[in-house]
Amino acid sequence: MKTNTPLAKLGSLLALALLLIVGSACDSIVGSDDDDDHDDHDGELLRIDRVELETRDGTGTPIATWTDEDGWNVDELTVPLDDGGDHPVWTIRMFDEDGDEITLEEGGEFEAQYAVDNAAPQDVIFFDSSGEIEFEGEAAALYGEEGELFHGDHVHVYPQSAGTTQVRFLLWHDNHSDDDTALIDLTVQE
Repeated sequence: MKTNTPLAKLGSLLALALLLIVGSACDSIVGSDDDDDHDDHDGELLRIDRVELETRDGTGTPIATWTDEDGWNVDELTVPLDDGGDHPVWTIRMFDEDGDEITLEEGGEFEAQYAVDNAAPQDVIFFDSSGEIEFEGEAAALYGEEGELFHGDHVHVYPQSAGTTQVRFLLWHDNHSDDDTALIDLTVQE
């Protein structure tokens, strides 16, 4: 039996509206390419043309470079699963379309972050989009009880288990990503 009561029609319209809202929200999660609904002060998003990753061990050794035109110059980033609790810390340098370096600083207008792709394994590195990690068990013995992932111009990567996941690096502005790199494999080795 078919009902065409006003309440049933209203319920159908509300369900449709909810689907549209939830569907559009799924595209704006951290790590997605669809961040075009956020504007900076000039009404346009700041775009990155090049990203350089360097070691933060005093040597500044280049690890990888990404360009908007050519993508990544390496196939993967590799980090050891270290029983001693050591973890990589990488300086991130980002450049705009004019070749100017973007000032990245903790609490500043722009910061560097990374995100694990939603479709990639989630247990290779410790990750939370908030940038704050609470470690438990063996991880707490290695890294301490808490860890912070993002520090403006550099990031920490805490290995969790051997395997490969995919990450992208983000130009973070206020509470959203203005732009990001293509995905790159991140492999944690025993």
